Amino acid sequence: MTDLFGRTRAEHFYDGIHLAGSFLATAADKLRAASSLGRRALADTALTSVVTVGSECRLRNIATGLPYHVSSIYGFQPQPFLAEPSGSLSFHDEAPAIEFDLHSAYWIEGIVVHNSVAGPDRARSLAVSLSNDRVDYQPVFAPDQAAWPVFGAWQDALTIEIDATAPQRFVKLHLREKTYFHLDCVQVYVRSFLSDTDSRGDTRR
Repeated sequence: MTDLFGRTRAEHFYDGIHLAGSFLATAADKLRAASSLGRRALADTALTSVVTVGSECRLRNIATGLPYHVSSIYGFQPQPFLAEPSGSLSFHDEAPAIEFDLHSAYWIEGIVVHNSVAGPDRARSLAVSLSNDRVDYQPVFAPDQAAWPVFGAWQDALTIEIDATAPQRFVKLHLREKTYFHLDCVQVYVRSFLSDTDSRGDTRR
């Protein structure tokens, strides 16, 4: 049985397991810290936390604020991605590759890449790959040169729809030509029942 999003009950059940697993791990970490420091109060936050689950399954951006790794740094330290694009840049790289860890495996449904509006053609050779172990990456976006996109930010961002066959944890973006790589914002969307008050990032219907 599927719902209006085309997701089966089993896939929604996976989302619930992932949610429970995340919070149980947090509680366990707090308890270990409380035991080692002799202060049970450190565990209170995890033990008394309430997770609000909404009635709707929405697309949720889980990349907001995530740290990431770039293959080289030019001029300044990379900044975490904001919830909304700014049209500027968050990093600038001459050996172009960026990789970030979602901290858990998700059924990724889409990635939206917001480019710097200054020199947007520099990202035209963009390719995107996903991995669950940071070793074996599978390409999900790598068009031929004739179809290389030139994209910007906001409504001109590049939207990549993904037909996921397995949960993935790591996202890598790289260029396939020697040029500068400077992006503004990357948004990674998954389905979730988390309410807006317990979300990280924005939601889409």
